[in-house]
Amino acid sequence: MSQQTKNAIMESFIRLVGKKPLDKITVKDIVEDCDITRNTFYYHFQDVFDLMGEVFHSQFRLVMEREKEAGSWAKLLPEYIKFAQQNRSFLLHIYHSSHRDELERIFFVTATEYITQALRNYPEAVSVSDENLSLLARMLFHVLNGMLHEWMNSGMQEDPILSLPQMQKMLEDMVSAGLIAGNRN
Repeated sequence: MSQQTKNAIMESFIRLVGKKPLDKITVKDIVEDCDITRNTFYYHFQDVFDLMGEVFHSQFRLVMEREKEAGSWAKLLPEYIKFAQQNRSFLLHIYHSSHRDELERIFFVTATEYITQALRNYPEAVSVSDENLSLLARMLFHVLNGMLHEWMNSGMQEDPILSLPQMQKMLEDMVSAGLIAGNRN
């Protein structure tokens, strides 16, 4: 029951952020939407940012499960893009939040953790130091995050699917080159 309540709170949050700016969402909005008490909310989360962090973590856990099936996270780019396009309002409301710096910090920590895990699935990663894997994960994060920022700054009008084959190939080449370089050090 407790996990169901926690999931309902996260789903409510995602739904609410899709409808209105993050800065306008309160704990009161979430508890009313879920039909729970404030105490129930605070049993699961410290505040809205703690909730946001858990939403990021849960989404990345799903990505990692899919990555294992696909064999490569770069092959999942179409799913990432489709998710972003379907959740355009949600992403833009987060992006334009006055708390964007805090949200980006949460996103950075979560994303680099999962990118590092994905890199460990490559056979070439066996002999790469943790320090070099972490560096490669941070580099990949900044490349992908920079592209995401550029797309969001344009209002997400361009369809990135058009350049998807090139992006997938370049990302795979970056990973391979990064793992080779990481093995040398």
